[in-house]
Amino acid sequence: MEVAKNKTRLVIVEDHEMVREGMAAVFNAQPDMEVVGECGDPDSAMSIISEKQPDLVVSDLMMPGSSPFDMMKSAREKVPGIRFVMVAASISDTNLGRAVETGVSGILMKAGSMKEIVGAVRAVVADQEYFCSEIRPRLAQLTSTGGSRPVLSPREIEVLCCVARGLSAKEIATALHISAKTVERHKSNIMAKLNMRSQVDLTRYAIKEGLINP
Repeated sequence: MEVAKNKTRLVIVEDHEMVREGMAAVFNAQPDMEVVGECGDPDSAMSIISEKQPDLVVSDLMMPGSSPFDMMKSAREKVPGIRFVMVAASISDTNLGRAVETGVSGILMKAGSMKEIVGAVRAVVADQEYFCSEIRPRLAQLTSTGGSRPVLSPREIEVLCCVARGLSAKEIATALHISAKTVERHKSNIMAKLNMRSQVDLTRYAIKEGLINP
């Protein structure tokens, strides 16, 4: 049917099943939207995205498994033109900067309404960006201070997350396919940039910034 062809095809990535099912029900009730897949983690999302070729992904920010930012990058390689709207219970300045850098089209808080999320999806499909009222002033401040990019490089963030999880330099080197010496250099740079002195400080920072779950 012609109407079905014009529907926006959505994939939902959300680790809380009840929330995910509620979102799917609301989206499917819209005359211009269709949920073609849903799952609870970024790793599972990639196979669904590859198979279903959706127009847009609505994703939680904090979930088990791989980073949603890595999912976004990989999805764009498989589905050119795919767009992303993120929903978060909270978001740190670091993750806000990473989201902007990765090219997210919208960010909303979970405390908001489904009506707002539906409106955000429609705005993004119409080639607009949508950032909720709580995010907009923070986004403007990050941009005005030149902070739209995170303080740490993507590789430094990977090393930081590994350090915060208690991995040794050798284990990090194996996981990231770099040398232990390079790991130590990244660790020193991270500490210098963040003005921190110990692994405990780094772990606290990673948790505070939402880079790892406590």
